Amino acid sequence: MNEDYLLAKLVRLVTKSKGAEKSTGGFWVGDKAGERQVLDDLRAGRLWLHSTYLHAQAGIEAIGEGDRETAELEAEVATDCYIEALETFLQKVRPSDRPLLTKPAKRRGRPPKKA
Repeated sequence: MNEDYLLAKLVRLVTKSKGAEKSTGGFWVGDKAGERQVLDDLRAGRLWLHSTYLHAQAGIEAIGEGDRETAELEAEVATDCYIEALETFLQKVRPSDRPLLTKPAKRRGRPPKKA
């Protein structure tokens, strides 16, 4: 993979997961509110997005250090985490909205003229 492309991919992943860097995914035992918050973040896919951000940042740092192999591995893991975040989010789509994702769009424009 071209190094410029790899860097652009990692920067794109950091940009897409911006805001999720504040999620921690941790809580103190006995902290019920903290536990609920972490579980909510997990169900919403925010922890996957947080992992996307961390791995993409690590990949950018690896490129800066000249470690291309680690950068490629981090890019692959960050991409997988991003996909998991999207899949987790899509599980929350209402069944009534699913046909929007599975049915092709209807033909647009004027109907063809008949001879």
